[in-house]
This record gives sequence, structure tokens and C-alpha cells, in this order.
Amino acid sequence: MSGSAAGGRRTSSFVILAAICLVGMASLWLAGRFVHALLFEQADQRVAIWASGATPFDVDFSSGEAVILGGSEGVDPDAIGSTGLALQSSGEPIALALRLPRGGLMTSRLVSVSLSGEASAPVNWRLIGFSPNAQHMGSIASGSLDADDPSSSALQEPDWDVMALQLRLEANAGTSIQLRFLRFTPDFVTNPELRCYYGREPYGWTGCTSGNVRLVDYPEDSLGETLSRNDSSHELFPGAAIEPAESTSALANAATDILRGWLGFAKSTAGIAIIYGLVTLLCLLALTVARGRASTSRRLGMAAWLLMLAAILLPVGGLPDDVSRSGLLAVFGGWLLVAIWLGSRTPSLRWLGHADAWRAAALLTFAGICLLLLLAGADGKAPGINAALRYLPWVALQQWLLQRLIRPAAETWSSDRIVVFGLCALCFGLLHFPNPMLMLLSGVGAAGWAWLGQRHRALLPLILSHWLLGLVALTLLSPTLLRNAEIGSRFLLQR
Repeated sequence: MSGSAAGGRRTSSFVILAAICLVGMASLWLAGRFVHALLFEQADQRVAIWASGATPFDVDFSSGEAVILGGSEGVDPDAIGSTGLALQSSGEPIALALRLPRGGLMTSRLVSVSLSGEASAPVNWRLIGFSPNAQHMGSIASGSLDADDPSSSALQEPDWDVMALQLRLEANAGTSIQLRFLRFTPDFVTNPELRCYYGREPYGWTGCTSGNVRLVDYPEDSLGETLSRNDSSHELFPGAAIEPAESTSALANAATDILRGWLGFAKSTAGIAIIYGLVTLLCLLALTVARGRASTSRRLGMAAWLLMLAAILLPVGGLPDDVSRSGLLAVFGGWLLVAIWLGSRTPSLRWLGHADAWRAAALLTFAGICLLLLLAGADGKAPGINAALRYLPWVALQQWLLQRLIRPAAETWSSDRIVVFGLCALCFGLLHFPNPMLMLLSGVGAAGWAWLGQRHRALLPLILSHWLLGLVALTLLSPTLLRNAEIGSRFLLQR
């Protein structure tokens, strides 16, 4: 009898593991289709912006997202209206921190900038650029705004990348200022009708005579090659956009079309509201399940899976933080509070652990570094000290959630350790959708960390292991694939 029961458990575990593998492979395939859909969407946006004569760096002062109020001085938040930004000079300089697309200002392809608005008295303005982490700063343009005539200035290209902008205004006390637009002029004439094809040789270009071109790659290109060419088109021809070639698979084409429709919905006002509403509803449902009657481990596990489903909805929805950053922060903050409350009700962990825990974590980290060395690319780049330190608390939060939320939830499904580690890997990988390389690495890492967490129940060794492996991955792996470990639609905005 016991033998047949054990055989049944083995069969059940095998079926669950097979299902985990199938879902994992399907999610990686869907991630690739999702990235292709994102590339199509990005292509349409880039061509539309540059073909209109505008640039992605133009500032519309009537938009509430144009100025970063937290980094500005002398600005009243209520002064932003449909006609622009209204300012009143007190005699002290006014500093406006301007929002830039990720990747910074493309100074090498911009020749001039103009400020349009009106003022009751002459206003001197300077455009100040800042390097990453504000290590360098300097004036890149300046002029004088008088009456309602636009003020133009040639753009000076610094020796460092401009990642942040500040518009500094100086005027006499009592001067009324109304700002409308800050516009940049590219060094080429747009031509939306021109198409350009890649040559067969790597990064080869044929027939490109204009800065604004539409690019089509070859059907046999892999996802990595497509991403690499997309990055090259952005750097060499800022008005260009790459269209991933249509796959010969009817299933792949159908999936891409569906995902393009989903992205269009997810970026709409109604879509954002529905996705955020679903995440909030799942969080409330998780709370209800966990608090109902006696909070058994089964109930806590069910609540944790509801919470994981809510978390996966955010990257699958595209994480449109550029559309509604405050809404995203509020929804994620609510999710995090529920997760912390649920995690606090599961068996506690030791903080430091014994020597065995540190030894096992060191061996896992060493094995992970060896694997990353095999995958290393020639164009990896080490993150700075500030970025590495900012990454540490985020890693600590992820490990706490993995060990206090995901793994205990998996243990309520099966007593088989292999199944538990497989569920942890699948869930942790899906949370990094649609970054295929990051999904794969996160899944493998989560299985190892879950094993160590179950065996030694020590948190700090796992945090340091995760942190070190993450930094090594960012340093060794190609930025084209890893994309600064970003997820959602942010995956394509980081190189």
C-alpha cells in the first residue's frame, strides 16, 4: 500500500514538473513574441516623432510630466496650464529640471535648440546638461527671451553624455514669464517615405542617404540580433526605426498580432485603469483569503499565489510608468504592504545563519560566476558604485519575498523538494517578463536560492549571493540582451 502511494506521489511530482517545464518554455517563447511586439510599437512611435519634424527631447511646458517639480526651484505646481508654464520672477534664478527620455540627450545629432514663450521683460536663459550621477555639468546653450519671439541657440556638444537637463532663467523681480516649448533641431531633414534595408554583413547599411529611415531586418535574425540592430539604428540614425521581420510561423505571427493589440490596450487610459484595478483587486482578495477563519498554511499559500499573479500582471501589462508613474507607485506600494504582511505570518528566517549557510552560498555564487563567464560578451560594462549600492536593498527585498512568500507558497502545493524549487524558479522568472535572458537567469538562481533557504534558513548569505551574481551578470553579459536588467516596456528603453 505504501509502495503504491509512493509511486502515485512520484507520478504526481513528475506531472507537475513536466507542467512547470512546459509553462517555462512557453513563457520564454511568449517573451520573445512580446519583445517583437514592443519593437513594432517602438518603430511606429520613433518614425512618427521624427517624421513630424520634432525630436523625442522636445519639451511641452503645458504637460505636467515635462518638469520634474522635485528637482526644480521657483515653480508653483498650479502654474502649469494648457497654454504653458506661468512663472513670476522674484529676482532669484528659477531652475527647471526637465524630463528626458531614458538614454539621455542625443547631442551628437542635434544642432540647435529654441525656447518659445513670452515675458514682460528680457529673460536670460541657460540650458545646463548633467552627466550620469551628476559628475559633470556645463552650459550647452543660452539665449535671451523677449516679448513673444522664440529664442534660438546653437547646441554645444560636451565631452560627456548628457543624462539630465536644467533650464535656468534669470530676470528682474516682478517679471512675468510664460513658457510654451523647448524644441531641438536635428542635423538631418526628415523623410518618412524612405526605407532602408540592412546589408548581409554585420551592421551593414545599403541605400541610406537620409537620417530618417525605416529599417527591416532579415527573417533569419535571432532576437538578440534584432535587438542589436535596433540599438545600432538608434545610435547611427536617430530617426530610424527597425521593424522585426515577419516570422514564417503562423502561430508566431498570430501571437505577435495579439500581443501588439494587448500592448495598445495596456497603454490606453482604460487599459491602465483595468490592469491597476485587477492588481488591486487581487491584493484585496489575497488579504481576504489569508484573514478568513483560521490562517492555515494552505490559506496563506493561496493568498501568496494570488499576490504573485497580481505581481506578474504588472510587467505583462508593460509597466507604463512613463504614462502614470504615481499610479504605478501607489499600486506597487499597496502590493508590497500586502506581501510584507503575508510574509510576516510564515516561519521566520535566521539573519546571519551558521558557517554551513555561508559556505553553501559561496559555492553557489562561485558556480554562478563560472556560468556567467561562459556567457560573457565583449561589450559588458560594470555598474558604478552608486548603482551597485542602490541595487543592494532591492536585492534584499527580492530575497525576503522569495524566502518568505514564494517558497512557502510552493511548499503548500507539494512536499517534493524538486517541485518546490521548480515552482520557485517558474514564478521568479515570470516576475521578470519579458526580458528573456533575465527570466532564464532569475529562474535558475531562484531554484538555487530556494534550495539554500529551505536547507539553512539564513537570509543574509542569500542576499549577498544574489547581489554579487547580479552585479557580475550586469558586468559580463551583453547590454543588448540583459538591458540593464529592466522588465516590461522599460526593457527596450535601456541598452
